[in-house]
Amino acid sequence: MASPGSLYVTMQPEPGLPLEQFHEWYNNEHGPTRLKLPQIFTNGLRYRAVDGQEPTFLAAYDVTVMSHLETETYTCLRENRSQREAETIGQVDVKRYFWDRLLSKQSPSFVPIEQLTDEEAEGLELVAVQLTPKEPDNSVEEIKKWYGEEHIDMLSKVPGWLRSRLFMISSLEKGQPPRFLALHDYAKKHGVGGVEYQAAISTPRTKELYANHIYV
Repeated sequence: MASPGSLYVTMQPEPGLPLEQFHEWYNNEHGPTRLKLPQIFTNGLRYRAVDGQEPTFLAAYDVTVMSHLETETYTCLRENRSQREAETIGQVDVKRYFWDRLLSKQSPSFVPIEQLTDEEAEGLELVAVQLTPKEPDNSVEEIKKWYGEEHIDMLSKVPGWLRSRLFMISSLEKGQPPRFLALHDYAKKHGVGGVEYQAAISTPRTKELYANHIYV
């Protein structure tokens, strides 16, 4: 069955690369060449970390069918880089991650970020959580059920919550152990860390799951 998912690319420019060059390259060359392939990429978004940790930058692309990333249409983008791209990306620590989407729930007020103006989108917050199951079989299923049956519903009560998605490491990541990535979109003003958020992360089921099924 065709599997939708996401491509996430973390990037840390080397100290000698001017940020102006890095952003100009990504915004005017690298990103647009991928968004000219709507049969593969439905959108492309860029983020800057706000926790002071590296890598500082993230590019996120929603993918229509993950197997498209193995086709020549996509792979030739890297094989036929321009001189500017080769010179710039050679000064960036880049890591790519492929994720299959499992679950998604959104608020009635959610608007896809690509449909917002720059002013409307700037300042929206994305919270990313990686989970590593203790047991490849039992723990994987327990994590899926916890998200689908409880956790996303609890998070949806947090003020400013817009959307939650759960991904599992893609079959394209051959030989990799199972891992989950949860992405939560929030408005510019939100209640992350507040009463509703604390309630969502401290239920008996959540505590049991972290004790028995998730490495921390």
